[in-house]
Amino acid sequence: MELKEIVEQMEGKEFVGYCTPGCGSLLGLRLLVQSLGKFILVNSPGCVSINKNSLKMPYANLGFNAAAAASGIARSTNELVVVYSGDGATQMHVSSLIEACNRNDKILYVCYNNMAYSAIDYLSPERSLVKSVAPYARYAATASVAYAEDFIEKINKAVLLDGVKFIEVLAPCPSVTGFDMSNTVEVARLATECGIWPVFDVESKKLGMTKRPLRMEPVSRFYSAIKIHLKDEEMQRLQDKTNKNWKSLSEGKLL
Repeated sequence: MELKEIVEQMEGKEFVGYCTPGCGSLLGLRLLVQSLGKFILVNSPGCVSINKNSLKMPYANLGFNAAAAASGIARSTNELVVVYSGDGATQMHVSSLIEACNRNDKILYVCYNNMAYSAIDYLSPERSLVKSVAPYARYAATASVAYAEDFIEKINKAVLLDGVKFIEVLAPCPSVTGFDMSNTVEVARLATECGIWPVFDVESKKLGMTKRPLRMEPVSRFYSAIKIHLKDEEMQRLQDKTNKNWKSLSEGKLL
């Protein structure tokens, strides 16, 4: 489904989630639900709590074992099984996710990184869950709520493939660092423009950048936007790490 159709369907439609106002994770889920239509949703405890009656689809809210549960469900049905889980919960059961990859279980796993749990430290841009999963998954990608069309294209591409597909979507949370709740998409976009959140995919061990900023901004702009103030030497360290990570990805290599 195209972005225009999704936006039209979302307008005036009730979708209840108990989240912080301006929650990027809920926006990511709305895009996921509207782009796919009918599927079985598996969710872990985290920042996104959902009123299942508003989803109108099979929904399982489980513990920190979403990958294992989704694998079991996928083996018992021909319906599409999708996990939507935070980076913290994903980190806790990443071994189960990798085992699902090894078994070639047919699931789509979307991990929202809202920079809240800090299982992936957003002060360490070279670290990423997608880099841990990519060597095992049929398809792996990063995405961002700032680039909805790119996210939707990756979702639509992933569901056509067998095996485990893993998408890690940046979905900033305004309550974590204090940016205005109306600036969620702008903060997410700035993360990519500063090189902190590169947007790419990996298929058949081939890496490709799917969003390249026209002009790379200094990382200081991003940290200023999320109200994190660092010493000059720390900011330079982060800039150097970001530059190194971006160079590696641009050359088609995961650090």
